Amino acid sequence: MARQDCSFILICIRGALFGALVAAKVKPDIANAIASGIPKDVRTALDRLELLPEYTIYATCPKCCATYPPDTDSPNDPYPHTCTYTDTNRAVCNTPLVKIRNVERKGPETKVYDAIRPFPYQSLRSWLARLFTRPGLEQYLEGAWKKESDSPNVMNDFFDSPVIQEFIGPDGHTLFSIQRPGEVHLVFSLFVDWFNPYGNKAAGKKHSIGG
Repeated sequence: MARQDCSFILICIRGALFGALVAAKVKPDIANAIASGIPKDVRTALDRLELLPEYTIYATCPKCCATYPPDTDSPNDPYPHTCTYTDTNRAVCNTPLVKIRNVERKGPETKVYDAIRPFPYQSLRSWLARLFTRPGLEQYLEGAWKKESDSPNVMNDFFDSPVIQEFIGPDGHTLFSIQRPGEVHLVFSLFVDWFNPYGNKAAGKKHSIGG
């Protein structure tokens, strides 16, 4: 569900628990202390359960869309302040990339430079690790190479394609479809969305053009 819906349910559970404890004649301060253990925001719950994905936040230029990785050695000021991208025979973009946020911690106020246009990126390795934690998914992926039909003229799935079935692995002679114990061979596809030459409108006829 959406983050807002999850947070609404958490607040409802928190309120219902508090009411049940008060109805059971638990002292209100104790009931409140118990109920407050349930977070109001689903992000807090995900953080406590260590379920938040690992991702890197890049700074993206609001004008030319150039991306800049963060400097992990400088957490309060991780990005260049202006875009340094330049196109052929053109001036440097020089668009501001960050905005200042004042943070009050134990001690003097600290200035933190946040990306104006952040771009969160999750690495393929991290994404695959989270994918394989889903119950039963590893067995499902292992079985994806098994052809459902014995007829060469019948294809029930992408994996039935002769191109995929006859694809040679990295050793140069073994079929990629042959998986040794403990291995799962994955195939990835790259999809490209074309664009509507008349503008992206929510209503009306859609047209798609590309090369």
